[in-house]
Amino acid sequence: MNVLFVIDYYEHPNGGTEGQLLELIQGLARAGESPRLAVLRPSPFTREQGSRICPISTLDVGRVLSVKTPIRLIRFAQFLRRERIDLVHVFFNDAALIVPIFAKLSGCKVIVSRRDMGLWYSPAKLFLARLANPFVDRIVANSRAVADHAVRHEKVPPKQVEVIYNGYSTPRIAEPAQPDLRERLGIGKDDPIVGMVANLRPVKRPADAIQAFARAHHDHPSAHLVLIGEGTLEADLEALAERLGVRPFLHLLGSLPDVIPVVKHFRVGLLCSESEGFSNSLLEYMACGVPPVATRVGGNEELIEDGRTGYLVPTGDVPALASRISALLADGNLRDRMGADARASVERFSIGAMVSAHLATYRRLLAGAKP
Repeated sequence: MNVLFVIDYYEHPNGGTEGQLLELIQGLARAGESPRLAVLRPSPFTREQGSRICPISTLDVGRVLSVKTPIRLIRFAQFLRRERIDLVHVFFNDAALIVPIFAKLSGCKVIVSRRDMGLWYSPAKLFLARLANPFVDRIVANSRAVADHAVRHEKVPPKQVEVIYNGYSTPRIAEPAQPDLRERLGIGKDDPIVGMVANLRPVKRPADAIQAFARAHHDHPSAHLVLIGEGTLEADLEALAERLGVRPFLHLLGSLPDVIPVVKHFRVGLLCSESEGFSNSLLEYMACGVPPVATRVGGNEELIEDGRTGYLVPTGDVPALASRISALLADGNLRDRMGADARASVERFSIGAMVSAHLATYRRLLAGAKP
């Protein structure tokens, strides 16, 4: 089976979607299949290290509506036929708008992944998505919430949509906690750490995490807040923490190649987003036995059973967020019980299960089975 994955831009394998795609490519290769990757636009990673993953092609598509785009896509269609590609699986939004028609007309089966709650929708892009979707054999969503959203807004027939949840890597979860983290950050060995793994972008609402932490800090003055991720808000977040009097307790670590050794130090894991598809951060907190406090959006409700495997709060409700953080910091028995239940509840979300589900979908499509 010759499978080609197409993605707008592969920044690095530490990203949520990029990490899942890497696991999928590696899983297919282990299963004896022949995965390849094509990117619309190159990145330093794909130029310098991408060939270590699998064969990579660059389509050199800049803007979707550029006059050069049809020429590049015609060459892409010729590539598909020349390389005898059986199935094209598309990730990210620009590629999902322009690739399906050319892949379908080249005789390939076409899958598009939907992994968010339509944050990329604009009237024009939604219109283009509805035009492209008849050339798609299957839409794979990473949560039931995302699948329902696609059906409702993109007018996709429900039978065309399938849910395959993200998976986490068991060997990664087994990694030990980073031994020198506390010393390096100036955090005492018994001081509790509240943490969040998320890009520092408005949709992730990191300011809510700082405001909630500042409230909880009144009752837990030895607690520290660790944020892992990069974005445009770092200076604003530092200024906010300064105004709230918790700047000495805030640690911005930026993007890390592997977050698990740091997550192992968390006593509480936060996610304050106003939109989520299916959060890798929550999945990894829970697999590490860290009780999560998250907003009740998207696929979060499919991961967390409120009050048993974590807490769900309304988006933007800083007092509720602070209250749940304080409750978990104050009660070690609650924290341990909830963390253990969280760990047990996510055992079904393995990388192996994710890869096997994709393989089964690919084989059904290529065998001509109806959804």
